[in-house]
Amino acid sequence: MKAKQFLLNSKALVAAIFSAAIFFAGCKKDDAMAETTPEVSLSTEATEATASATAVRALEGYGATTLGGTGKTVYRVTNLNSSGSGSFMAALGSNRTIVFDVAGTINNFSYTGYNVTNLTIDGTTAPSPGITVSGGSSNGIAFEDGCHDIIVKNIRVRNMGNDGFAVTNGAYNIVFDHVSSSGNHDGNLDVTAGAYNVTVQYSLLGGGASDWSGNMLIAYTPTRNVSVHHNLLLSKTTGGVGERNPMVHSSNGSPGSNMMVDFRNNLVYNWGRNGGTGSGYGTGIDYEGTANVINNFYQSAAAASSAVSMDPDPTAGSGSQAYIAGNVSGNSGVNPNSGSNRAMYPITGGGVVTTQSACEAATIVRAEAGAQPLDAIDQALIAQVSLTACGTVPPSNQAPTVSAGSNNSITLPTSSVTLTGTASDPDGTISSYAWTKTSGPAATIGSPSSVSTTVSGLTAGTYVFNLRVTDNGGLTANSSVTVTVAAASGTNQNPVSNAGPDKAVTLPTNSTTLTGSATDDVQVASYYWEKVSGPSGGAITSPTSATTTITGLNVGTYVYNLRATDNVGATSNDAVNVVVSGSGTPPPINTNPISNAGADKSITLPTNSVTLNGSGTDNGGSIAGYLWEKISGPSGGSISSPNSATTNITGLNAGTYVYNLRVTDNQGATGNDGVTIVVNGVTTPPPVGYGTLLYTQLYDVSSSVNTSGGIRNTRSTSLYKTGPGSFRSEVRYADRNLNNGYRGEMAYQGTTYNPTEGVIEYDVYYQGWKNWGGGGSTILWQPTTSGASAVVGLQNYDGNFKVVRAIGSTVTQQSGTLRAVAPNTWYKMRWEVKWSSSSDGYIRLYIDNVLYYSFTGQTTDGSGTPYLKVGQNRWSITSGSNSVVHYDNLRIYQK
Repeated sequence: MKAKQFLLNSKALVAAIFSAAIFFAGCKKDDAMAETTPEVSLSTEATEATASATAVRALEGYGATTLGGTGKTVYRVTNLNSSGSGSFMAALGSNRTIVFDVAGTINNFSYTGYNVTNLTIDGTTAPSPGITVSGGSSNGIAFEDGCHDIIVKNIRVRNMGNDGFAVTNGAYNIVFDHVSSSGNHDGNLDVTAGAYNVTVQYSLLGGGASDWSGNMLIAYTPTRNVSVHHNLLLSKTTGGVGERNPMVHSSNGSPGSNMMVDFRNNLVYNWGRNGGTGSGYGTGIDYEGTANVINNFYQSAAAASSAVSMDPDPTAGSGSQAYIAGNVSGNSGVNPNSGSNRAMYPITGGGVVTTQSACEAATIVRAEAGAQPLDAIDQALIAQVSLTACGTVPPSNQAPTVSAGSNNSITLPTSSVTLTGTASDPDGTISSYAWTKTSGPAATIGSPSSVSTTVSGLTAGTYVFNLRVTDNGGLTANSSVTVTVAAASGTNQNPVSNAGPDKAVTLPTNSTTLTGSATDDVQVASYYWEKVSGPSGGAITSPTSATTTITGLNVGTYVYNLRATDNVGATSNDAVNVVVSGSGTPPPINTNPISNAGADKSITLPTNSVTLNGSGTDNGGSIAGYLWEKISGPSGGSISSPNSATTNITGLNAGTYVYNLRVTDNQGATGNDGVTIVVNGVTTPPPVGYGTLLYTQLYDVSSSVNTSGGIRNTRSTSLYKTGPGSFRSEVRYADRNLNNGYRGEMAYQGTTYNPTEGVIEYDVYYQGWKNWGGGGSTILWQPTTSGASAVVGLQNYDGNFKVVRAIGSTVTQQSGTLRAVAPNTWYKMRWEVKWSSSSDGYIRLYIDNVLYYSFTGQTTDGSGTPYLKVGQNRWSITSGSNSVVHYDNLRIYQK
């Protein structure tokens, strides 16, 4: 357009009009899009230091080392919709911190994450009264297979069809900090099915629906290493069950071999059945559960002597083990430590928690538990709690205060600066300091654990450093300082501003979004939008963000300018026109594109690269960009073309990799899809002198059979036929689908019908398979005998080669051991065969040229060609289970 061309050609005039440099103060977008400017990425520490009036509590227990999304991309939630652009659901994923620009209740919300890693959900960033998710048909927020390093804090979950929060199926390194959960139909927060390294702290679990199961279940092999400390558990539910505070059962291995739960410094109130007025128990340990139950406060109108109960179901297993000590009851004359402990000392194994007396901890919990600030429902729950039998409790620990010092500015070639922090504690001492870099280019922190430190190796750009202090009671505080490093004099280049494409709007639509950007030789520090001309209206909602919404537009042409300022104050400008015409049909709402990362891949070393073929589709628009990211996996696995639909992944190592393809449409909406690459280890090479390769077949999972009750179910397939000769073959047995309880067998099988005399040789690699039922490799030579099928075989039973002979339905194992079988060893097998029509013949077996077996029998005449048959057999221990039959990396050679 001419107007824009004139403005673009008049940069000097625009620069004179817009001279004020306004530095970046935050980036707010109209959907859950990633913030790409480094200095606005909110670290976990920064959020904790500024967002909540409640003292920040350090993460403790088994989940204390959880990383979360610290240092990852920040995603903003800008509305309370259950899905779609700007929603909480759209923001969920890996390698990110989610913050909230809105407050209130998100209805009809249910989320279960798979393979989600390095995620922080930070409800402390929401305005008062915070974020509640409610009314979903399944779990509220759950993490399952492949999820790890996740922190959830200051979020409420209510009235879900199943669990409020759940961690299951091997998820690990999970933390719930200051969360609330109530009114759900199963449990408020369950940890099951092999989850481990989990911490639940300073949270409120407040009763459920009338048909619920109870507050908290921690169960099922091999769930372990769960810390539950400083939480308020209120079980009162009218007419319902008020137990499981928590219920602990089904440990991994023998009792006490793994700590399942460390339950300490919690406040358990109004437990028991029928609204906390009838029978029932508070905390239960059964079915070989293992737990510490230490320094908790219990009070209820129920049978108070059952505050802590071992094996509450008298028919349950008898192997439960718990150390129960230091607990206090608000019920007069009741000792909650009098149960059958079955452990003389606390069950250890890590998971350190700063521990107070039961009464002191209960006072802290009553003041701090739950998502902060408390909403009306949580306030009403806490108002029920009164702490009797505690008397005067010492005051709780107060948080320290800290300052990271004044902001610094330097100019290259100066490349180092000294950061001087200060800290104090009103009721104790400072026990540790920790400096970390929150954002900016590379730098070296000289003394990260001192109150002051030198930072060196600085380059041009803006850095943010955080100082975290911890007092002797475990409370922490944070403060940040900014270091601006200017380029050497005379070398800085002006940034390049881009206000985006012109916009056309037709009333009654009276708003539009302007998406700006800028590039710089060092770093863009701030953006500033301003209206240059146009009718009345056209307000700018986010003038200091790269992206802003323009509202209240009227008919006419508007011109807006975007000024970008770099870190040393240089600026540039660009303008965009917004043309508003009369009334008409509103434009359609943009929908998210659909990403397709392609089919999962499987390769075997030495092949160490693979091609991923992705694609994207968009309803009503076009795909504007692609981005491949590595989500998880071993080292290596470089992405050759991260911004293309198709890319090569190179340098792969043995293991499982997960990659994500993000597609972006022409209006900025995104979609994601993942793909898995399985890299199998290097196949054991065949012995020297194999000869000519005749046949190759790689991994195949297409063949399966049902098995029943330990009955052998054999499956064999002809793979190669040839004329007379001597053959060798190699089979690698490496089944990823089966584990303990199954047996693998290699079978080399030859058959002849012609009167013949000859030799068949094999090289067998014994890899040390499971010895259940006498398993291992089997070599069979099968002639046809008069009236019955005869099989003479050499099998590995319990690490020894033995002979098995089968004629008809009679199977016998020859006595004595022929030879011990060493794992990971090649053996040469040699069969001598001699058969004549209607006369005796023989089969002789040699191992490494030593004769071990000779079998004489009679065969009928026939015709045909000798052929080699190679197969594998599988069967299971238990009735009704499935077994997979396949051939894995089979090669047949002729000498």
